[in-house]
Amino acid sequence: MSKRVNAEAISNDKRILSRKLMQGEISDKDIQALTKKLPDVAENAEEVTLSENQGENKTEDQVETAGENADTNAH
Repeated sequence: MSKRVNAEAISNDKRILSRKLMQGEISDKDIQALTKKLPDVAENAEEVTLSENQGENKTEDQVETAGENADTNAH
């Protein structure tokens, strides 16, 4: 994987833009103009659902091992 940094992406990071706005380096109009240039990538989004029983999907062996580790750490 490439470790190159996209300078334009960094300069448009919301934390940097917020700092520049507070320091008076850019205006609200500048931020609005940058926002309008952003592409709509909504079609790339994936729906994520979380199960309430997410932690309860362990096998019996995993539960026993976790219990043994707890006993070992308690002593």
